[in-house]
Amino acid sequence: MDKKLSNYLDIVRVIASFAVLFQHLSMYNNDVFAFFSNYGHPAVMAFFILSGYVIAYVADQREKNFNIYLKHRFARLYSVMVVAWLLTILLDVVGPSINNQSYEGLIPTDNALVRILAHLFFLQQSWFVSIQFFSNQPLWSLAYEFWYYILFGLLFLYKGKYKIPLIVVTVMIMGPIILVYGLIWFAGAYLYQLHKKKVTLNPTLASYVFLLTIPAIFSYPYWNQSVLPDVLPSLGTLSLRTYLDDIIFATFILINIFFFRYSDLSFNLITPLIRFLSGISFALYVFHFPLMLFFKAIFERYFDLSDELSFFIMSILIVITVYLLSFVSERKKRPYFHFFNYLENLIKRRFITFFKKV
Repeated sequence: MDKKLSNYLDIVRVIASFAVLFQHLSMYNNDVFAFFSNYGHPAVMAFFILSGYVIAYVADQREKNFNIYLKHRFARLYSVMVVAWLLTILLDVVGPSINNQSYEGLIPTDNALVRILAHLFFLQQSWFVSIQFFSNQPLWSLAYEFWYYILFGLLFLYKGKYKIPLIVVTVMIMGPIILVYGLIWFAGAYLYQLHKKKVTLNPTLASYVFLLTIPAIFSYPYWNQSVLPDVLPSLGTLSLRTYLDDIIFATFILINIFFFRYSDLSFNLITPLIRFLSGISFALYVFHFPLMLFFKAIFERYFDLSDELSFFIMSILIVITVYLLSFVSERKKRPYFHFFNYLENLIKRRFITFFKKV
């Protein structure tokens, strides 16, 4: 991938990660940090676009075999998710013992086995259910990512005779809400295909369009109320108003990335910092919420800090902790790849043995 564009995609990823973090931190200091409270959900739409773009790229350039593609996707997800699940359970046990009031109403403990199994197989958002993994609220979006990985692989990489039945089964498991949000994810994948084509654009014009989209993106959560009617119908847990808002916001992101590719702008001076933060962005997304609750419990029991100072210190502590945890999560994808490779070979051997006996 073009280095200039790759660096910019990392910048978008980092901004989206911190938008989610700051929104959740602002939940407890809303009078001071209300500005951040509207950016968390739109940031997930940016993640969907980036994910679709990157998956289309790796499938085109490196992971052209369906089996290899799946094992890399599983390794990417489970290397971080296993640590996130264990961390959430640990902190949800230890944190309330320090300050139970900080966790009041935030840890659903009913049907614990169902919650674990749903997240283990990324079924927590299928159809109209929404199953939270104890205190870790942001994990909802990983169900979307998982099934988009599967569907993309089946559509564009799988060559077997069961292609259509497998696609149908996948769509049936996903349910309508994950499916309709796939428009945003697959738009990111299509954007990669557009960038592959030989398009000639005036760099100055492209730069102007790119720069104009930036204020539109950052201001949209504050003027979107005037774009759509206040009351639109809902389908179960799917709000049509929210969905159309997400489509409009995602369109600005798509235009922004499309034109940056042809602009004469670059952000090379901050590349080292961006590379570092981008390398922990996924872990930051899935680890930050239980860490935030845990640090909040400690601060509220043992310290008397202002909201501003608490916000700043917690941000630093979360980033440092996530960086340390990245050594046992994001940086450990290879063992997971080997595990899924072993699992694939084991299943194949068992099937061969079974059919020989039959």
